[in-house]
Amino acid sequence: MKSKCDITLLDVTLRDGGYVNGHSWTTREAEAIVRAVGAAGVPYVEVGYLREAHQPHRPSASCPPGYLDALAAVADRPQLTVMVRPGEVPVSRIAELPGCGVSMVRVLVPSGAVATAAPYVEAARATGLAVATNLTRVSERKQDEIAAVIAACVEAGAHLVERLCHTVGAGGPGHRAGARQPVRRPVRGGEQADPGPRPGARLRRPVHPAAAGAGRRAAARPATRSPRSWPGGTRRRWSRRRAPRGWPPPPAGPSTR
Repeated sequence: MKSKCDITLLDVTLRDGGYVNGHSWTTREAEAIVRAVGAAGVPYVEVGYLREAHQPHRPSASCPPGYLDALAAVADRPQLTVMVRPGEVPVSRIAELPGCGVSMVRVLVPSGAVATAAPYVEAARATGLAVATNLTRVSERKQDEIAAVIAACVEAGAHLVERLCHTVGAGGPGHRAGARQPVRRPVRGGEQADPGPRPGARLRRPVHPAAAGAGRRAAARPATRSPRSWPGGTRRRWSRRRAPRGWPPPPAGPSTR
């Protein structure tokens, strides 16, 4: 039995990639990215978070109307998408998005709180926008709980339920709490969090187990004789130097005189 699955591509450089530069894309840089995504044939591009508070130097962190209008004016662009975090913007703002060229809204559902996302999903559907729900922290729930959350999102009216992740996307711009979970390593008497490499430390290339074993065997091999004790007193290897005059001595035998 064959199953058919429709795949829709969504570029998230401006929104999710903004965690690298603190969402400091300028409007001109955002226009260039949207133009490149459209030239690549990707149908959707996510341009940032929809928020009530605006910061002029971080337009993708709040998607003000002027920013959305500039991106909507890009020729041959993909369809614009914004992410909404419940509580950070009034539900009434959703009705303004079609007039700014937005085609899809992605509603964040942190920790399975579908009830907080449902008003935004309903408002987006009422204005004719496509709606996707973004689930986070799914590793903290069991499979049957995840299935129940997905069913609740579909019942609320979401067209898509996607991005099943743990912590990435759980916080807004500038929020890095939980973005890096420290690795736990066993120590004597319990566990200790691995702090990771020190700032500025050089990362070493991984070593093959066979090479690592050879290095340990070489380190454990007892030292033979020092380079200073080689004939001629040279520091070079004996096999790479010319033998000193008179070395090796002639074999012992009967005298020819």
